[in-house]
Amino acid sequence: LQAPFTPRGGCHKLVDLHFSRKPSSANSSNMTEPLNPLTVVIVGGGVAGPAVALALLKIGRPVAITIVDKASEAHEIGTYFTLQDNGVDVLRTLDVLPHVQQAGFATKRASMYNDQHRELANMNFGESITIRRSRVNHLLMEEAEHRGCKVMYNCKLVTATDHGDHVHTVFETASGPLELNCDLLVGADGIHSSTRALIDPGAPCGRYVGLVNHAGEVSKPAGLDIAPDKWHFFFGRKAFFLYHLTPAGTIVWGINEPRDAVAREERANTTPEELRAHLLALFDEDQGPMQAILSVTPFDLALDNTCDMTHVPVWSKGRIVLVGDAIHAPAPTSGQGGSMALEDAVVLAKAIRDMPTLALALQAYETYRRPRVEAIVAHGARMSSTKMPSRIGRAIRDVMMPLAFRYLPLERSMAWLVNYRIPWDEKLTVTAPEPLTTSAATKLVRAALVAAVGIGAAVYLRTRAH
Repeated sequence: LQAPFTPRGGCHKLVDLHFSRKPSSANSSNMTEPLNPLTVVIVGGGVAGPAVALALLKIGRPVAITIVDKASEAHEIGTYFTLQDNGVDVLRTLDVLPHVQQAGFATKRASMYNDQHRELANMNFGESITIRRSRVNHLLMEEAEHRGCKVMYNCKLVTATDHGDHVHTVFETASGPLELNCDLLVGADGIHSSTRALIDPGAPCGRYVGLVNHAGEVSKPAGLDIAPDKWHFFFGRKAFFLYHLTPAGTIVWGINEPRDAVAREERANTTPEELRAHLLALFDEDQGPMQAILSVTPFDLALDNTCDMTHVPVWSKGRIVLVGDAIHAPAPTSGQGGSMALEDAVVLAKAIRDMPTLALALQAYETYRRPRVEAIVAHGARMSSTKMPSRIGRAIRDVMMPLAFRYLPLERSMAWLVNYRIPWDEKLTVTAPEPLTTSAATKLVRAALVAAVGIGAAVYLRTRAH
């Protein structure tokens, strides 16, 4: 299993990851005969890939895992994201929570402001952790390797063939082709998944949601008074701005700009000076710290099209299964992308542990996960579409949001997102739990907000008429 790949004379090197295998039988092609030990190849070194590895190492049977990633190495780059309580609970299950907490910082709440920088509402964020995404990837990959997984970088999946009793894969590497055989292939390779295209050539691609992202990190400009431990969400007239003060004294910021998708040529031809001028102009009519931050910041992310994945028909085929953004990438506005990937890992591992065959395990995994993740993706799409209301909409929002957060059970209505838990010691059953998106609290909030918007619009229009 640990033998290095050293192709000779341009020949393919075949690495069979199986420790042992029972002789093939008529039943093996239908996956009714469990294999022991289980050999797994995971494609993707983001959050989902190493999380699946760490979860499988806990199932109580011998598992040989190889994680391959197309990147040359794990790098501390990229933007920040927040893991909410449900994702934090999975990190606890995987026994990596202290490492992530140390590398990130606590986010206890969030405040929302209008374009005049008037605070509209506050939200409790529980024990959420904000951290650079690549840092989480790096920590999880390191921990998986430390616990016995083999990690290989600079490996790009070319093809995968399910032979009934095993999967044969071919990867492109700097040294030449690499072939691996395994019992299970896990595609954790993101929204542009090569694994998804292999098992379903007609699978949908990412859908642009109408927002372009920009992000960065900069030392806090002198004179800015920013409260720590929370996100500041700013509803500007032309774009949405968010920022967070870190314990190191830097400001992490991001922008969601509503516009047409950015073409490759525009991204390549836009200079940092042009980008800075454009972003400053987005907030030239607003009050707040945006000008001070954007005037001096470097850019970690620029002109990035926001995409999501709605309904992916095929989650698995034979011995190949998808996890994470490969099947359900939500818009960043959901705040759930990383947490959903972590949840996938635990549910997949529990299904493999508790179901009698691999085929039933993959079916149970999809049965459990599909209703919840598709509800979250839909929720993220709705959030993206409501960030930039019209002038009338802004006036109604500024009146109704403080009232809604004061008098309506909004935290209860969001409980289905962040209070979701996957008890590791409980056996997975075939029946999926309810996604909890239609609770009484949720219905009450929706009805109240619809009524409030209608009344507010009528009052506003009547005032304008007189």
